[in-house]
Amino acid sequence: MQALGIIGFLLCTISVLSLLMEIPWLGKMTFGTSVVCLMCSLVLSLWEVLLSTRALDYVLDDFDRRIEKND
Repeated sequence: MQALGIIGFLLCTISVLSLLMEIPWLGKMTFGTSVVCLMCSLVLSLWEVLLSTRALDYVLDDFDRRIEKND
């Protein structure tokens, strides 16, 4: 997830440099690829947050059961 984000930002930087060097086809190509990388990074991040939330719910439920069992 983080690697895709880093790659996306690096490609975005290359895109800007390409446009400054007047190579528009390379700038457009790298910018498009960077947007795809950043979108994939965000989707993976969302999936990771949802998975972590579900895991935390399981841990908290188990914690509650142990507290109720000891009361």
